[in-house]
Amino acid sequence: MALFRKFKRRRAITIQLIACLAFIFLAIYGWGLPVREAFSYLVALIIGLVIVIGLAFGGGYLLNKLMNRRD
Repeated sequence: MALFRKFKRRRAITIQLIACLAFIFLAIYGWGLPVREAFSYLVALIIGLVIVIGLAFGGGYLLNKLMNRRD
């Protein structure tokens, strides 16, 4: 039974990824979105994620240093 639950969980993620790719394909093919513009949005998304992850990492590092400092 546990194996079925694990497969079911992974199947949901796979279906969500397929739906996302289908929407992007529809935007490019059906609505005439240029591929170059879609890639520019992807690059902007990746840059934004790197910034957010970097800020979170820096904040966690600072909090760790503040909590573990010795007076």
